[in-house]
Amino acid sequence: MKKKLLILFPTLLALFLGSCSGSENPGEQTSVIPPDGVTTFRTARKNTMESIQYQYDFALTAKIKFKNALDFTPATYSGTTYVNTSETSTKFLQKRSLTGALVIDSTNYIYNVGTDLIKISADEDKDFSVINHEQVESVYDFDKHNFSYILKELNDNDVLKADFKDGKYNLSLHTNFSQDSLLGMLNLIDTKTITKALNSVTKEKWGVGFEVNTWATLNEQKSYLDTFHFDANVNVKDTFEIGFQFEQKFTKYSDVTIELPTFANTIVKESEVKNELASVLSMYNASKEAATSYYKYDVKTTVDHGVSKSNPLGLAVNSRTQGISKRQLIGDKVYFNNRLEVDSDYKNKDQKGDLVADYDSYRARLNDGADTVYDVLDPKVGFNKYTQLTNYNESEIDEYYMLPASEMISFDNFKVIKKTQDSKSNNVYKFGLSTSAVKNLLASYNKSIRIDYNRVTLFDIYDIESEFVAKKAAFTITTNADNKLVSVDIDLKGFYIEKESGNQVKFRLEVDIDYDWTKSYTAVTTKEDIDN
Repeated sequence: MKKKLLILFPTLLALFLGSCSGSENPGEQTSVIPPDGVTTFRTARKNTMESIQYQYDFALTAKIKFKNALDFTPATYSGTTYVNTSETSTKFLQKRSLTGALVIDSTNYIYNVGTDLIKISADEDKDFSVINHEQVESVYDFDKHNFSYILKELNDNDVLKADFKDGKYNLSLHTNFSQDSLLGMLNLIDTKTITKALNSVTKEKWGVGFEVNTWATLNEQKSYLDTFHFDANVNVKDTFEIGFQFEQKFTKYSDVTIELPTFANTIVKESEVKNELASVLSMYNASKEAATSYYKYDVKTTVDHGVSKSNPLGLAVNSRTQGISKRQLIGDKVYFNNRLEVDSDYKNKDQKGDLVADYDSYRARLNDGADTVYDVLDPKVGFNKYTQLTNYNESEIDEYYMLPASEMISFDNFKVIKKTQDSKSNNVYKFGLSTSAVKNLLASYNKSIRIDYNRVTLFDIYDIESEFVAKKAAFTITTNADNKLVSVDIDLKGFYIEKESGNQVKFRLEVDIDYDWTKSYTAVTTKEDIDN
């Protein structure tokens, strides 16, 4: 009995003191410590997300597998976000690295250049070898463009529950919120093809095989977030599987220092970019319009369809188009003689049937008074040697010569330029390509690469549509002291989803064009001189 009284006494004493305190200060309310649940979590979340300074590290891993496709290297997206709204010139910086089969391998920065807000992606050496640039709107909503938006929207989630157990606040989210969060994260890692496929899945299918696990921890005072964890697994029958995990670790709530990245020799201001582009375009056109020119070109494509019923060995299909271009400008007409060599694995019966053969050919415009254009097939192939082109299109010259169109060199396509000099004092311009520019290049080369001797498009070399995802997109132009082209180099690498099968196809296009201004060309006058 004494033990029970001893236990009750402190409680009774507290109640007594509390009532006395209340009678002495009627305007003062008794402080109540909220339970370890949703109220505590929301308070910490609000304090964290509305802080004028905070910093966190994040890591996202997505494992994705398509039916009848190769297993992918997990896509990883990690980095650090700095927020400091007390600064006037720079409010935030986000540095994030992307690797894996489904995303662009790069480091992404969002920061201020003067009054402009810029987003740039580069490799770890801050070199532009990927799709990279975006002029961010002045009304840019920071929380909506990074992983914080999930935490921000949690506060308005009426059915949120936060049960405290083993030091974690286990968060119960309704299905629609979890689905939208997953789709939003997939968008952030540039997996638009997958996001589109997920959006097309019915709610009924979402309900099958969808699992989510979300929890958070707070700091010792339970006033700020310490970690936030979100993972989900989706299994869409007969289509694909996704395993998804996101971890967010808050590291600072004050004294956040933002040090902007430095990109040596890089131009991002719009006026300066446009000035450089005007100069490059002038040199580009001058080289194409030179009185005489000579250059070699080499275009290689690699298409890997993976393992499937039609390709049980997983054989890649390679095509190589190379040759020598010789041009002479007389008046306003270009006379040319181009040697073309095609070496293609498309003749492999396991891939497309015996549709094409390796061959050499020439195309030339004669200075014969009639400007006749001939195709000349290597006699060893055994087909008609000379074919006169009666409906030859003047605009096809550049495409045939593998040169990108002059329209490519524009601010719409290039908003970032890295300008350096090589050992020969040549100017080297490396451009940051926009997404649309990559697709336009692919479409252009898909049209111009020849894989059969009749120039008939028997099938597309690749099927990019609008879903091509680039892992590498390098575009470099080198010019000499005489303001002429030295070289044009393009390297595009990525993947697309094949329309017919739904399989992921890995793809690469490499273009190398090298000028030699020590050589000249005089237009031939007879067809017999073309292949000499």
